[in-house]
Amino acid sequence: TAEGVRDFQQARTMHEISLVRYAAGHASDDDIATLGAALEANRKALGNAAEFTRTDVEFHLAIARIPNNPIFLALHTAMARWLEEQRATSLQSAGAEQAAFRAHERIHAAIAAHQPDAAETAMLEHLREVESHYWAAKNA
Repeated sequence: TAEGVRDFQQARTMHEISLVRYAAGHASDDDIATLGAALEANRKALGNAAEFTRTDVEFHLAIARIPNNPIFLALHTAMARWLEEQRATSLQSAGAEQAAFRAHERIHAAIAAHQPDAAETAMLEHLREVESHYWAAKNA
C-alpha cells in the first residue's frame, strides 16, 4: 500500500542518515577510496538502467560497510531488497539517474571531508528526491 511504502521510506531515511553520519565521522582512507570506486562505477553506468541500479545499490552498500558491523550490513541489505520496487520505479522518472548520481557525489564529498552534518543533509536531500521521483512515476 502507499502507506506501507511511506513507512519503508521513513525507515530507510532514518537508517541511511545514521550510516552516513557514522561514515563521515569514521571513514578511513581505504573506506573513502572504496566509496569513490563505487561512485565512479555509478557514473559509468549512467544511461544503462540495469547497471545504474546495480551500482546505485553498491554505492549505498559501500556506506553501510564502513561501520564494519554485520548487523547494520544485514539490515541495509534487507532494506535494499524491500525497496527494489521503489528504486526501479523512481529511476523511470525523467532525470532520476542524473539526480541520483549528483546526490551520490555530494554524499561522497561530505564523507571524504569528514563532515557528518553535510553528509546527513546530502543523504536527506537525496532520499527526498528519490521519494519525489517515485511518487511522480507512480502517479503518472
